[in-house]
Amino acid sequence: MGGGTQRGAYIGHSVGLEIDEWPVLGPKEEEMLPENAVITVEPKFMIPNVGAVMVEDSILIKENGYELLGSVGHELFEIG
Repeated sequence: MGGGTQRGAYIGHSVGLEIDEWPVLGPKEEEMLPENAVITVEPKFMIPNVGAVMVEDSILIKENGYELLGSVGHELFEIG
């Protein structure tokens, strides 16, 4: 996420009382996601001086899989 020195080392996080909660989803994270946890997966692609592309999906972790929450599509659109 992000670019250059502002680049984050994760692509998602748990959802709770705080905006970004642990555990996060990233290459160095080994913590298992508990059943019934809600997480976001939010990859961002940043192009300096041009703009950014971002999608964010909320996902419910289930005993044998997951459930995608929400119904927003992933069609590309421009703001501004």
